[in-house]
This record gives sequence, structure tokens and C-alpha cells, in this order.
Amino acid sequence: MEHPFITLFRSLMATGTAEQAIAFLLKHPVLMSPYFNNLLGEWAGQLPGLEQAKARRLIELKSTTWDAARQGKHRIDLPNPVLELAAQVGKGSITEHFAMQTVARPEVFIEMMFPAVTTVCRGAEDLMVQDWRPAVMMMRILLAALDARGALVSENQQAMEANAVETWLAVVGRACSDVPDGRLFRNAVTRGDALADYDARSEPPFPILHRLGALHLDTYTAGQTPIEMDRRLRDWQTRLYEEFGADLAGVPPEDLQMPTMEEALPRAAQYFRRVADRRQGEARGKSLKGLVESLYWQDMRRLPVGRQAAIALAREALDLLPPQSFPAEHALLNGFIEHFDETGASPSDAVAAAQAVLQTPLETWLERKNVLATLDIYRTAATAVIDDDPELALRLWMTIDDLVRTQSEAS
Repeated sequence: MEHPFITLFRSLMATGTAEQAIAFLLKHPVLMSPYFNNLLGEWAGQLPGLEQAKARRLIELKSTTWDAARQGKHRIDLPNPVLELAAQVGKGSITEHFAMQTVARPEVFIEMMFPAVTTVCRGAEDLMVQDWRPAVMMMRILLAALDARGALVSENQQAMEANAVETWLAVVGRACSDVPDGRLFRNAVTRGDALADYDARSEPPFPILHRLGALHLDTYTAGQTPIEMDRRLRDWQTRLYEEFGADLAGVPPEDLQMPTMEEALPRAAQYFRRVADRRQGEARGKSLKGLVESLYWQDMRRLPVGRQAAIALAREALDLLPPQSFPAEHALLNGFIEHFDETGASPSDAVAAAQAVLQTPLETWLERKNVLATLDIYRTAATAVIDDDPELALRLWMTIDDLVRTQSEAS
């Protein structure tokens, strides 16, 4: 099958004048992408004389048109078929399945450029804070486009996939923490594992590897305490059938099942160890915090844990994370140290860190962070002190009560 970019360039070759060619280029800006220059040059070199001459002229024209656009002489509106189709699904005009079929057509996905992918991902991460359902829908359409694109197009493919998978891991984590859908979970893990070692000089480094750890931890534990955990896990598992009902008829049970908490937590620790070994500074501190938290929950689930090693990791994380920027993390890490070794930290360490969270107004946290991150800060601090200072934990929960209700109503 011919490369979809070449097929699109042939349509450019069919234009009659320079003005028509420029108009076509502005309508299809992917034709000006430098990622396809080598492909285009090799293809043009194989054309017969007159066709080759025209192709060379158009290659030069696309370069000058791109330069003019960067100077503001032309306006370019990047097409984003994923957002357009997702909007139609949201309105009920088309089904998600139809959107996925449409975006998988070569003439559609070839128009996608990296900025379009990042726009979809930012939109999905914003949406998932209030409702994960449209975020899942949007990302499934994007992934259908990238899967089809990857079968025919290699140019900039890995970077696009990595950006999408990083977001997909976060969206699936949010979705599965509400509705435990093993189909989504395994899809995210498979995609994440395939790109876990991809970095491309990201900041912080290896974000997919870190989010794989978070997926295996936060999906089960975010906002939770060990108290009556078994009952809450049973209630959580019923959410799948409440959400999908008869739509699950005929789906093999093994496809729906999530890993057990006892299976997921050691995997979370493995991911966090791998990414911590590749990070430095605050980024390493964040991954170490995830690692220690996964060890804490393993201990609470009666899985074997090296307690002194966990304490050492927690203390290193405390050293790497400035308390003024990470008060909730300090509260939690000090609580972990206390849990693993009662002589290693006094309850006042975790309590002081939790009090620091309360001393900063909620509005300030919302300005600094997004809603989801702010909720996590308060929940984390409350969880850390619930045993030593239940009154302080209650004050933390009450501070975000209205915010939690707002999020629940939006969902």
C-alpha cells in the first residue's frame, strides 16, 4: 500500500497554479512537516522527468510556504479529526465505534500532527478531573488513529504514541479507581510496557514508567485508608456491573477482572524502583514516595516487606522533596516511617506536615495545582494523621468537603 503522505502529496501535484497549491498546503499543513522530507525526496527521485520537475517545485513551494506561515504571512489551522469526531460522539450524532473506524482511515489519520495529539491529551487530562467517561472516549479515538497510523507511517510515530500513552495511563487510572474495568486496565498496561523505556528527554524523565507505577497503586488506594479495606474492595468491584449492566453479557469474566490488590502492589513497587533509578532530585523523590507508599500498602495487606529498607527510602524521599512544595508528601512519608519503625519518627512529624497543608488556604492550593491534585494533597495529609490526630484528619476532610461534592455531582 502506498504511504498515505505520498497519496496526499499526489493531490497537491494535481493542483494547477501556485495559488491553488498554496491553498492546498494551508488546508493540509501536514504536507509541510519536515518529518516526511526524506520520504518525499526519495519518492520524487523515482518519478519521470516532467513529473519529477513538478514535484521538486512543489517541495520547494511547501518549504517557502511553511517559512511564510512561521513569519505570520499565512494562517494555519491545524486539523484535529480526533476532537471533531469526539465532539460528534458527545452530541450523540455518531457512535464511538463509528468515530474509531473513521479516524483509522489513512486519509484521516495522515492529517494528524504532534500538536494535535498533545491538544487531545491535554483536553482528556482536564476532562478526567470531573468525569473520566468523555476522557476515555476521546483517548480511545486518538489511540485508534495512532494504531492505524503506526501500521503505515513511522515518521514521528513513537513520539505521538508516547504522548498519548502517558495520558492514557492517567485517564485509565482515574476511570478504574471508580469502575474496575480489567479491559481498560490491561490495555493501558500493555501500551505502557511497550513504551516504558521511551524518554525523549522528558522532564521529569521516564513519565510512562512512573505512571505505570501509579496505575498499579493509586487505582486501588487513592483516597483510601486500610480501615475496612476488604469491604470497600468488594463494593468497588460491584461498580463494574452497576456501570455497564447488560452490556457485559457475553464478555468473558477473565477479560473484565482487574489484578488483585496483592498482585498489583508488588508490580507498582517494581515500576517505581525502575523509574527512581533513572531519576534525580525532586523527580526521584516523587518516585521514591510512590515506592514507599506501595510498600506500606503491601505491609497492610500482609505481604512481605523490608521495613528498614522502606524507612531508608522514605528518608531519602524526604531529603529530595522540599517541605514547602510537598507538604502532603512529607506528612505521608513521616507517617510511613512511623508505621515501619515507631522509633524512626514521632507522630508530630506527620502532624506538623499535615498542619502545614491546612495553614495554606484551599484557594491558594487550587491556584497552584489543579482540582484533582489539590484533593490528593488533602486526602494524603488526612490519611497520614488519621491514627495520631483524628481531629486534624477530620478538619482536612471537611476543608475539601464542598469540593468533593462538586466533583461527585459533575460525575
